[in-house]
Amino acid sequence: MGDAVEAVASVAVGVAVGFATGNPYFGITAAATIYSATSKGQKPNANTNQGDVKQTVRSSKEPVRWVFGDIGVGGLLFWAQEQTGDQDRDDEEKLYLVYAVTEGHIDGIRTVYANQEDANDSDGLIEWDVVSDPDEVNQYLLNNSPDWRESQIGKGLTYVRLTLTYDSDYFASGIPDFKFAGRFNDELYDPRDESTGYSDNPALIMLWYLRNRLNVPDDEIVFDMFSEAANICDESVTNPDGGVDKRYAMAGGFKADERKDEVISDIEATCAGNLVRIGGRFGFMAGAYYGPAEFTITEDMVIGQVQGSTEVSRSDAVNTIRGTFVDPAQRWTETDYPSVQVDEWVEQDGEEIEDTLNLRFVTNAYQAQRLANIQLRKKRAGGNLKLKLNFAGYACRPGRVVRVSLPTLDIDGEFAVSDWEFSGTEGCQVTLSAVSADIFDDSVAQPYSPPDFIDMPTGGMAAPANVRYLVKRIGDVQQGRITWNAVPGALHYNVVIRHDGSAVQSAQVPGGVTNLSVSGLTAGSYTVGVSARGSLATSGEGVATFDILQPPKPDRVVVTEARDSIMLIPTLNSGDLGGGTWEYYWSTISDISNAEVTERAEYLSQGASVTHSGRTPGQTYYYWVRGVNAYGKSEWFTTQATTNENFDDIFDALRNEIEQEGQLYDDIVEGVSPGVLQQVDTDLDGFRQQLENNEKAISELRRGSDEQAVKMLLLKAASETNNSTLRVEQIVRSNLARQVTTLQTAQAQVEDDLYTVVQEDGNGFKAGAIRTVQVGDSKAVLGLKTDGDIAEIGAVADKFYIYNEVSGEHVLAFIVEDGRVVMPESLIGQLTAGKIVTDDGRSLIENGYIRTDVLDVQEVARFTGDVESNNYSQGSRGWKIEQNGTVEFYDATVRGTLFADDIKGDVATFTSFNWSGRSNNWTFYSHNQYLGDRDGGYTPIVIVTLKFDWDIKDGTIPIRTFVNIVLSGGGETYTFPYDIFSFGSISLALPAKTNSLELTVQKTSDTDQNFDSLYLTSVNANVVKIP
Repeated sequence: MGDAVEAVASVAVGVAVGFATGNPYFGITAAATIYSATSKGQKPNANTNQGDVKQTVRSSKEPVRWVFGDIGVGGLLFWAQEQTGDQDRDDEEKLYLVYAVTEGHIDGIRTVYANQEDANDSDGLIEWDVVSDPDEVNQYLLNNSPDWRESQIGKGLTYVRLTLTYDSDYFASGIPDFKFAGRFNDELYDPRDESTGYSDNPALIMLWYLRNRLNVPDDEIVFDMFSEAANICDESVTNPDGGVDKRYAMAGGFKADERKDEVISDIEATCAGNLVRIGGRFGFMAGAYYGPAEFTITEDMVIGQVQGSTEVSRSDAVNTIRGTFVDPAQRWTETDYPSVQVDEWVEQDGEEIEDTLNLRFVTNAYQAQRLANIQLRKKRAGGNLKLKLNFAGYACRPGRVVRVSLPTLDIDGEFAVSDWEFSGTEGCQVTLSAVSADIFDDSVAQPYSPPDFIDMPTGGMAAPANVRYLVKRIGDVQQGRITWNAVPGALHYNVVIRHDGSAVQSAQVPGGVTNLSVSGLTAGSYTVGVSARGSLATSGEGVATFDILQPPKPDRVVVTEARDSIMLIPTLNSGDLGGGTWEYYWSTISDISNAEVTERAEYLSQGASVTHSGRTPGQTYYYWVRGVNAYGKSEWFTTQATTNENFDDIFDALRNEIEQEGQLYDDIVEGVSPGVLQQVDTDLDGFRQQLENNEKAISELRRGSDEQAVKMLLLKAASETNNSTLRVEQIVRSNLARQVTTLQTAQAQVEDDLYTVVQEDGNGFKAGAIRTVQVGDSKAVLGLKTDGDIAEIGAVADKFYIYNEVSGEHVLAFIVEDGRVVMPESLIGQLTAGKIVTDDGRSLIENGYIRTDVLDVQEVARFTGDVESNNYSQGSRGWKIEQNGTVEFYDATVRGTLFADDIKGDVATFTSFNWSGRSNNWTFYSHNQYLGDRDGGYTPIVIVTLKFDWDIKDGTIPIRTFVNIVLSGGGETYTFPYDIFSFGSISLALPAKTNSLELTVQKTSDTDQNFDSLYLTSVNANVVKIP
């Protein structure tokens, strides 16, 4: 069996476990270890996050933890033992693991994840069972795990037993990381019905924390406040995607060593609530508007100095909230929720001023945005007062909404009491903060009451006026706001939103509030009705209509092209995305329709912008971008981009990098500095001694000929100060197999390998020299080798280059870097290449042909002389285009329209004549056109088009009026009635041998009352004579 490689422990028993990767055995060594109570434990962590309870822990001492709500968490591995007996690789050896998940009893665990995969999909290799607050020992572990004892019950603890059956493929990387998902603590007391059970209500979890962790007695708790807070948390809220969730819910865990004030603060954050203390008793208030005010602080109640500020400080005047929540879709990983921002505040402030709200106990992105919206508006509201009041201030208890009316100081508004102190001799000291219903949107501190859909008498109250819908998007939480004018005497307002005649949302708003935030509506047209209800009657509805639109399609996408990356930034002319984001797809194929994008293109990312890195230089990529939010998806915006590869830029950048001061090129050209040479001179004596020691230690190789020429190893160092040369010569005979001299420091090394060896067949020799220069992990190698027939030179380097001296100047011949050769100029007799691309990345040759889209077609097609086909023969075959404009084709087919002012030749002749003016005579127009004497059988085809105008007479215009078109030619006369409103033309074939044409346009004999107002304005006649 394999050795134990990892230790796990618990308070009672610890064992050593090894799941050796690739080991055919289940490598486990069991050892029972009782850890001392004095073992060093972990220090309290003031910055605990949700990751602390999601990870698997292997520790000798771990704080107690409690987990609430519906979430996935890790556990404490406190037991691991293999089954008894000797096993080999075929015995399917089993390993028993036990993870402590939480203190207390739980509702249940529905899924166990092994390395993010469902353990139920392991084909029986992983079996598990949940044991929650047991009263007796687990029989399975007692029967199968050899060292499990009767005394190991685990009362008050929830743990998971897992049995792993060894499989070398499934457990190739060792014991998986396990995570347990389910509904946890079910021991929460609910004062509303005095029941105990599972809940994810933050108010009830706060009550549990007070009673069980802080040990607050029940007579110091105001249970009614917790009941009201629990009701607010349990209210149903419609999300933008149409789903329904609780207004506030909590899921997560904390440990016993966490600071209690931080745990309370994190629970409060899940519902924008406050733990308050009134008269020595604890109460809790969930995030809601507790108005309107029923108590007013007046000037005659103030008995001391008024302190505070009416303006929000610059540090609190935030306009953007960002933060994290726990995303179940990513296996409960903390991730960013969409930021919440008010655009008009950003415009007022001139910049984004942001704050952070991290919610480690929130697993719903919409709830996170609602809480961020409340936090943003609380900070922005500003305004706080500290007043000393007489005994009338006794009514100003913490949490109550009061009106402060101090006209002398020009203060009049609603405030929430955040702190209160009472003294029998000094009166009351109250601390107030500005509050309004806008901060909490539709969250009000009263039971939800559905509106009446029955029309009640409306004689006593006026309908709310000026009902409007204002677009005011805040992330995916808020789409807009409905506002109306206040109605005197209204106790509350009923707001009903209808779609296609059916009510889809309704709300009841307190009488002091005249607006309602809208969310959860899908794209479409809506009607909103607002009615006021008083003590005796209900008004009629004030009505308005509005539309919820899908996210807009990008107006344009800004593309930034680099050599190996492309950045896309979609933009809108309005600058507003509607609380959503952009979604990107890409492909190297262009012929993808919008309907096929999600199937044929590849998904890239979502976000305000994206950088597509790791691209091939000179490659064209096609992108599809659309807007996405909770209300729908826009149409696709298509664009393309090509990664660039400009040779001059690349070559100049590489050359500048090589030739900059301090690089190898500088050492080659300028030489080694005197200081370096002097240091070499100092080290020569020690180097000689090292050579002698190395020579003595080398074994002789006798296969070589004693008559082979001796080889010399020369180390040269020039001294510029005295212009003398120091040479150290060491004679090494030919039978030396290898001489290695190493000058080494802690991080740098230089090696020279010189060798001569006998060939494997005993005939001939191989000789070579290898120099290696290495610093850290970076190595440069230059090698030479020959066997008498083939001589080789090889090099290994990140960058390899050759300079050539031309006319006293060093010219960079080529560079080898990143697996390719960069060469400014070359002379190649014959080139065989797999691909040739232009400097902008387009392929030059495909399938043996040069692509025309890379040619300058205008220059190629610009002829400087006459051109003709190779079979051209004037008047008989081929074609010719002359510079003077003369064109000759032996044959031609025209598929489209042929425009010609005149056609001459044996085939046809073309004549055109036109007239324009303004005539309303009986004979509008008359013209005789000579067509030429023709003996042949030419038939003229005449096409006539007319245009008319008229004056309005007696308020009427011609409705349907005809004129006569008379054509005479070849001894024949033709008359055509012509509807002036047909806007068409007529055509006629005259008899052959017609030499002249007479065209007359005249009024018909049947004139109507408007004929005098009719004018002929133009005549167009075209005559084509065809044999």
